[in-house]
Amino acid sequence: MAMVAIMREIKRRRVSQSKTFKVEISFPAKIPLPAIAAALHGQESQNSREAFRVLDIILRQHAAKHMIDHRSISIFLATSYRGCFLVRQSFFQNEPRSFFDLGGGVLGCWGFHSSFQATQGGLSLNIDGSTTTIIKPGPLVDFLIANQNVRDCYQLHWAKAKRTLKNLRIRVHPFNREYRITGLSDSTCKRQMFSWKSGVKDRNGDVKCVDVTVFDYFVNHGRINLCFSGDFPCIDVGKPRKPTYIPIEPCSLLSLQRYTKALTVFQSRFAKVEGRILSAPRIFVQAAKIDHWAVVKFSARCDIRSLCRDLIRFGEMKGISTSPPLDVFEENPQFRRADGHQLLF
Repeated sequence: MAMVAIMREIKRRRVSQSKTFKVEISFPAKIPLPAIAAALHGQESQNSREAFRVLDIILRQHAAKHMIDHRSISIFLATSYRGCFLVRQSFFQNEPRSFFDLGGGVLGCWGFHSSFQATQGGLSLNIDGSTTTIIKPGPLVDFLIANQNVRDCYQLHWAKAKRTLKNLRIRVHPFNREYRITGLSDSTCKRQMFSWKSGVKDRNGDVKCVDVTVFDYFVNHGRINLCFSGDFPCIDVGKPRKPTYIPIEPCSLLSLQRYTKALTVFQSRFAKVEGRILSAPRIFVQAAKIDHWAVVKFSARCDIRSLCRDLIRFGEMKGISTSPPLDVFEENPQFRRADGHQLLF
C-alpha cells in the first residue's frame, strides 16, 4: 500500500507540473488556386511566379518521401535519398560515372536541375544540367594529404585540417558505424586519455573506471592494428562536454558530401567538351563600297590628311570599303575673310 501511495503521489506531481502551450500557425503566403490552374494551362497571371514556386516545393517534397538519411553538410542542408542528395532544386546521384576529379581531394558531380515553366502548350517541367563540388570519399588521411598537397601525413597542418573536417561524416571500420566530425583532440592518439569502464567491479559492486589512452584502447581492446595514428590527433565525434575520440586510420569519408570552400586556380580549369567546326556563313547582303569621293576644305583649321584617314577607318568599322580620296580642294587663302556675297559677285 505504501508503494501504491508513493506512485500516486509521483503521478499527482507530474500532473501538477504539466504546462500548457498555445501554438499559432501562420502561413507565409497565400497562393490563389486559379493561379495554379492557369499555370497548368500555360497562362501567365499575376501570381504565376508564386504558383511555380509551390509546384517546385511539391516536386521536392515528393522526392523527400523516399528519404533514407538526413545529414547536415557544412552550411547547406542536403537530403539524401536512394543514393542521391538534393541542393535546392538540384538532384545528384551517387554514381562514379557522375564524378570527375578536380584535384585537392575534391570531385565534381554532375546532376540535373528541375523547375516548372509555362509554355504555349501548357505547363512544362524543365530539366537542365547542374554541377556541384563534393568531398572525395575514401580514407580520411588520403583526403587530407590531397587537400593540403603534401607528400605524407607527417607534413599535415592540423589546425587547417580541423577547419576542413568540421561537420563531415565518416564511417569507422570495422565497426561500420557512421559519425559526424565535431573536432580534433588536443593531444596525440598515444597521449590522449579517457575514462573507460573496464567491466571489473570493485568491493562495493561498482564498475571500475580506468584511464587509458585512445591508442591502447583500440589496439588492445578493439583489436585494430594502427600503424601511424599514434603520432597524430584523434577525430572527435562527440559533444563539447562529452568528447568521443577515434584514431584517424579506421576513418573513411562518406560519399555525397558537398565541398563549400572556394576552388583553387588549378581546380577551376575549363572542362573539355566535343565540338564541331561550322562552315563560313553565306553573304546575303553585299557590303557598300566607295571608290570615288573628294574633300573640299573651307578655311577649316584641321589636319586634312588625318581627317581622311579617320573617315576611311570609320567606314571600314561599319563594313564600308572606302578608297582614298581622288583629290582635296582647298579654298584660296585670299578669300578666307570674304563674305558669301563677295564670293558670288
